[in-house]
Amino acid sequence: MRKTEVLLALSLFAGISALAGGDPWEGKPYAQWTEQDVAVVLQTSPWVKTVAAVDAWRPMGSHAALDISQDPHVGTAQADSAIHPTGPQRYNILWGSARTVRAATMRRAVLKGTMKQEDLEKGIARVPGEYMILVKAQDMTIFQQRGETAFMNATFLQAKKNKQKILPSHVAFIRSADQTVTGAVFYFPKMEAAISSGEKEIDFYLQIGESKLLTGFDLRKMVDSQGLDL
Repeated sequence: MRKTEVLLALSLFAGISALAGGDPWEGKPYAQWTEQDVAVVLQTSPWVKTVAAVDAWRPMGSHAALDISQDPHVGTAQADSAIHPTGPQRYNILWGSARTVRAATMRRAVLKGTMKQEDLEKGIARVPGEYMILVKAQDMTIFQQRGETAFMNATFLQAKKNKQKILPSHVAFIRSADQTVTGAVFYFPKMEAAISSGEKEIDFYLQIGESKLLTGFDLRKMVDSQGLDL
């Protein structure tokens, strides 16, 4: 192999290696995360899913998925008052109780100057007692209209292998200053028997009116430097 070909091969290998090891949760300290690292965690990491629901409520003329990286609760959006009841709406579903997600949210607050670095460490150390799944969309009118209790029997987590379902303990809405619903947090009890060491994937299901949201979280990828992160 000629020298130029060797150099090209080495540079390509270096580029692939950089991409493969570039995820911030794979060992980079939370305190060193940049705005870009935070955006990666909150938009494209294994803890985040974007699902389209057919016939769900959506704002008139809206086609884009919500950018959840700008919310103090992991995403903000003001619902449009003009409602169009047809066509698919894209929902962002985020495993909010995960250490990685909480770290990204708090690190962003540190970068913006609204949180001290020492408070970030304290916040990460406070592990939620339940799994928290955050659901957000550009328009949450159907949630606003039906209320929190209406969604208690409309959702569950289910392990792919043993098929055991985990039902929610409660549902809490995130509201803006004018009380508009901008997100919904579903709380599920931590059941070790349901998510055993042999499980590779867990599904999240949610009925929204006539629409259904179903997505799977790959447990093999939801791992940080400390292990499985839920």
